Amino acid sequence: MPFTSILQRDLLLAFRNPSKVINAVLFFILVLVLFPFGIGYGPNQLSAIAPGVVWVTALLSALLSLGSLFNDDAETGFLDLLLCSPASLHLLVYAKLIAHWLIASLPIILLAPLLSLFYSLPTNGLYALILTLLLGTPTLTCIGAIGAALTVNI
Repeated sequence: MPFTSILQRDLLLAFRNPSKVINAVLFFILVLVLFPFGIGYGPNQLSAIAPGVVWVTALLSALLSLGSLFNDDAETGFLDLLLCSPASLHLLVYAKLIAHWLIASLPIILLAPLLSLFYSLPTNGLYALILTLLLGTPTLTCIGAIGAALTVNI
């Protein structure tokens, strides 16, 4: 199967069963909404900790969704078919990683500006936060995929 077929397949499967992705996004929203209530409302204090809180929450929500990156395919036997296919295995894994990033990390990046209103984040800090999320979430996906691949049979 070529790169685009795997990408389309994973996106279609995620839209058919969105519960795992929705759980990760809802976790991201709930933690970022409830965190200011826990530490109190001080605009200077909240704007100072906002990038760290968003990053830690993005990391934890990515971990929630990474568990199903290879497990569902291993249970159905599709992973064995991918391993036996003549297509380049690293391209197939890249397709799965891109699909996972589009499904799990892109909604987090799109929600971050809205949720940063709770933290009184200045505009230049918001741009920096979005830029670092755009650069960092693919890295989180790639590093997490190593762990997901190592624990696929557990």
